Amino acid sequence: KKNFELSVRNQTLSILKSLYDISVSTLDPKEVAQKMVDSLSTQLHFPAAFISVVDETTQSLVPLGISQSTEMSQTLTLIGKPIDQMSISLSYTHNLLVNVVNSNLRQITSNLLDILDPLVTQDIADQISKITQIKIVVIYPLSLGPKVIGVLALGVAKKIDDLSRLEKETIEQLITIVSIALDRAQLHTSLKLANDKLKELDQLKDEFVSLASHELRTPMTAIKSYTWMVLNAKAGEISPTAKDYLNKVFLSTERLIRLVSEMLDISRIESGRVQLKIESFDLT
Repeated sequence: KKNFELSVRNQTLSILKSLYDISVSTLDPKEVAQKMVDSLSTQLHFPAAFISVVDETTQSLVPLGISQSTEMSQTLTLIGKPIDQMSISLSYTHNLLVNVVNSNLRQITSNLLDILDPLVTQDIADQISKITQIKIVVIYPLSLGPKVIGVLALGVAKKIDDLSRLEKETIEQLITIVSIALDRAQLHTSLKLANDKLKELDQLKDEFVSLASHELRTPMTAIKSYTWMVLNAKAGEISPTAKDYLNKVFLSTERLIRLVSEMLDISRIESGRVQLKIESFDLT
């Protein structure tokens, strides 16, 4: 008995390790989901396994990975839709997957229509059941605390009471690993999108600075030029006080022009358009 328990424990740990290895091998949510359902289906000898995740934007449940096999290919053909078009609104409570998300509780069904409604009819659901030999579907919420991020559904070719100890123990322990791996992958994707958006905004900022600097330099040059012309007019045509004010305007305009030129230089450097003018000079 102890040897049997040890054997079950070792097999469970082996499966959990394979799932952990998947979770650290990639940060793409679809790739994580696909590898995990394929691993579970193969190692636990289940006819089918699939993962769907909650899309907060569309408020729907979106399939992310479906185990690959000849039977599942036939199933997808019967459904008549690609996986990316099989989303279900979270308001459609006739679907058991949606109910699992809303209740955060495990559910079991022997009727495939419960998880495929409204994608197929009862007749097609029965055909899929015969093709895959699925007797029951066990649906687990993938949650982190009170928040449900998706569901894991396992199609089993036997009744729930006929599941082996290995199968039951492994299923119960793998939920946390799958949840964490998916959340980590989705977080990475969100951060990548946010980072891309920031890069886009930074580029727009550089373009704005460049355009604004060009537009500022033109009137500044005009002010400087006309001020210089007035300052260099014949003596006696302007008062000493006015000349003092105009000198201040001239110097301030020069400082602004230098500032604008530096802004343009920074813009060129950041966009990789800086041009170096190499020439000899007297070091002394």
